[in-house]
Amino acid sequence: MTSQPDGHSFCKLLPTFVISAGTQVVLKVAKALAGGEIRIDVAEHREELLHIRNDGLPFEEVKRLVLQAIQKTECAENDRPSQ
Repeated sequence: MTSQPDGHSFCKLLPTFVISAGTQVVLKVAKALAGGEIRIDVAEHREELLHIRNDGLPFEEVKRLVLQAIQKTECAENDRPSQ
């Protein structure tokens, strides 16, 4: 690949596409429905999830964690800039 002389590039002629988070989710879900699976990276919560799966937490604690996750989701949705 050769570099463009004097910093000329065709990249600046291309439009810049910004895809909203919601659209990204819709596109990923459409792909998942076609393929039959959805993959979510939960590595940062792995130990906690294994603990829950292996009955290491009482139901009330699991319920509290779920409500906390719902609250975080609602806060993120309310903080989202209008489009």
